[in-house]
Formats: sequence, C-alpha cells, structure tokens
Amino acid sequence: MASRECRTGSHLISANGVGVRIAVILFWTGLLGVAMACNGGYKIRVKKIENCAGTDAIITADQNFSVVLTKNCDIKTRGCVRFKDFKTGNAKYTISKDGVQVMQGSTDICDQASRPRRTENIAELLRGLGVPEKCPIEAGQICTEPSQVVNINRFKQYLPLARGAIAVDVAVQHDSKDGFSIKVNKVENCAGADGIITLSEDTAVTLQDDCSLSLKGCVNLKAFNTAAGTVSVSKNGKEMFKKQIDACKMGKKIPFIDSLPGGVCPQSDNDFCADPSKKLPMERFKKMMGIMKGTLGIEVNLDHDTNGGYQMVIHSIENCAGEGQIVTIDPKSTVTLMEDCTVMSKATARTVGFKTAEMEVTITKNGLPVLKENVDICANLEEASDNKEAAEIITMFGVPDHCPVAASEVRTDESQTYSLEKYKQHLLVAQGRSIIDVLVKHDKGESCFKIDLEVIAPNLIG
Repeated sequence: MASRECRTGSHLISANGVGVRIAVILFWTGLLGVAMACNGGYKIRVKKIENCAGTDAIITADQNFSVVLTKNCDIKTRGCVRFKDFKTGNAKYTISKDGVQVMQGSTDICDQASRPRRTENIAELLRGLGVPEKCPIEAGQICTEPSQVVNINRFKQYLPLARGAIAVDVAVQHDSKDGFSIKVNKVENCAGADGIITLSEDTAVTLQDDCSLSLKGCVNLKAFNTAAGTVSVSKNGKEMFKKQIDACKMGKKIPFIDSLPGGVCPQSDNDFCADPSKKLPMERFKKMMGIMKGTLGIEVNLDHDTNGGYQMVIHSIENCAGEGQIVTIDPKSTVTLMEDCTVMSKATARTVGFKTAEMEVTITKNGLPVLKENVDICANLEEASDNKEAAEIITMFGVPDHCPVAASEVRTDESQTYSLEKYKQHLLVAQGRSIIDVLVKHDKGESCFKIDLEVIAPNLIG
C-alpha cells in the first residue's frame, strides 16, 4: 500500500509533505529554512496538490488546501489531511526548484514523528494540531484553521534562496515489504538418511505485505539432547560469514521455536508442521532487505549428542617430585574424549598416605600462562562429599572422600565414564596444547606432576 503526493508551484510549495511528517502542516516545520516567504514582498501560493496514489492511498490531502502569509510573518493554513490505519511509513521524496532537482532522500515518518530530537516549540505545535507522536496511527483526519499559525520571522533571511517555483514529489510505503519477495529455490537435507533433523521438500518462506514472515512445511525429528555446530551464509555464491552455534543455548531466541514441544532440547522422536497463519515480524530488519537482495545460501551443520568433533590427547605424564613423591600417577595412563561427550579413563594412582594436601596448579597454553590457582584438596573433598554429583564421581573412581588418606591404590578402567556435556561449550576455548604443572605440598613431603595435554578442534574448513 502506498501514499503519494505530487505538488508543483510557482514561488513555493511545501517540501516534506504528507509522506514525511504525516500532516500537511509539517510542510512548514520540515523545511522552514529553505522554503518560506515573509513580508517584504514575498508571498506563498500553492498552485496544486495532487493525490497520486489513487483510491487506495493511505494518506490524502485536500486539493484546495490553502496557505496565506501575513505581514507579521505568520503562516495561516486551511485544509484537511485524511488517513487510514497504518503501522509504518517509509517515505521517498524529491524536491525540484525551477525545474532543477535540488534534493532527494528517504525517511521513516514514524521515527520522525516520535524522535526525541525535535525542539520543544515544534513538538508543542504538533501536539496543538493533534498530530500523532508515534505509530501505529489510527484512521482519522487532521484539519487546520487560520487561527492556527506558524511564525517564520527567524527564517526570513533565507527567502531569497527559496524564491521560485518549488515542486515536491513524495511517495510513502505503508505496512509493506517495499516490493521485496522471498523464494525458496531448494531445500537439501545434506546429512542423508541418518539426519537427526530433516525438512520436508515443500518447505517455503513467504514475505507478507506487512513485512512479516510465514513458514510452510514440516520438520521430522529424531531424539536428541544436544544440537551444536556451525551456520554459514553465502550471497551469490560468496560466503559472507560462518560461525559456531549452540541451538540448545539459543533456545527461544530461534524464530518459531515455540512450535517445538518443550523448546529446543531435549527432543524426542517427533514430526511437526509450521502454521502458515503464524507470522514472524520482520519490520526491524526491513532496512536490510536491499542489502540482502540476491541469491542467499544458508547451510546449517549440527552435531547431536556428540563432542562436536573435538579430541583430547595426553602426550605425557611426568612425576617430578623424585623418590619421595607422596602421590604418583602411572605415566601410561590415558584419557579419551568420546563422541557422546563422555570421558573414558584408564589410569592408576598410588599414594603412601597423607593428612594434608595444599595444591598449586599452573596452566600454560600454547606457550602462554593462562591460569595459576591454589587449592586445599582436603577441604575440597569434604565439600564434594556434600555434592551429589561430585560424590558419585568420587565413589565411581574410588577416590577417598576425606583426609587423612591412607596408603592406597586407585585404578580406573574404560567402563567408568564421566559426562562433560555441561562443559562442552568450553572446548572451543580449551583447544590447543597445554602444559599443566601441579605441585602438592603434604604434611610429610610433596607430589609433583607435569601433564602435556592437547585439545584438538574439529576441521571446520570445507
């Protein structure tokens, strides 16, 4: 839908027009500095006002709208502007003087109506005339009478510049998509028959006249607990960006996600179809449509219930406190990060017993120090025993739950696993090679370990 007002004049015709400031009276407030006449011989004469959007026009002005300039620089107007309901108004305008174009541009009239930068005298004038200060606008009319005046005395020095025939052409798009459309050329489920999430071939996206999106099509889901991976967007065959996402963490920030029972994660086997009558407002992205014009490719690769392709490798374990070491770890011990984000360990640790254990940990990553921390192991064991999850781990791996610790041997095998799912998002930060230096001071000696650990990131290229 559109509003379009065309004006031609001999001396002066209003500049911003209905499309820019909603009401005809805003002709004067919009271009006071360049298009006014005052005493000293200048006059204002409106030669013609044409409503050129036809019978469907949202905003129309009286064709006999009149303007008079008094000797004391007051502008008096008579006429009405009528409008239908609208929520948005994006205006494009062209101004010509004596047949030569001098200005063109565009503006959001709803933004202009509500903008806080307006001076108070203009704001007071608009309120007095009943001009709405924000959108949406309800159907109605605004009429002006000669008793309502605008004084332009402070702008009289610009009159020589404004002298001549000024024509203004204003076109306003209301509640529309500005002629843009969206067509889905192809939907490909590129994970094959094993895909956890698949889209139906009739999947479609429609951009409505009110600048909202609606969806068509169905989604088939297989059960999953996690959904993390990458999304890439290309335009006309050239990649614009590629980033990692965690759909579970994004949750309701994902459009139409309230259609999924229970949110994003976890999901059970299910099928659901989009409701074409459900609309996603896109008005705030409207200004980007011109930039996005072209062929867009969107590729989403998600890993479900996996570690996202990361690997964990222990290159070496060194016991560095010598013969008097209180706790020793078998250098052949291994730790494996499984595809389902669980950790599988095969290790042996021995201790001659201790009553206290003050630990200092230093981590160096890719040659740079990133962490140094002191921990009281005995105090932590007592706190861990009160934590259900930590207590389960302690019991599973046979770790003593309090000090003092008697001489003992703790073994783990590959049947014992621990899930790192809730720490999965930290794998990206942890990627790279790290040296972990651990020094533990006991009541009768020390324990020292140097662990060379590497977290290998998945290959995201190609």
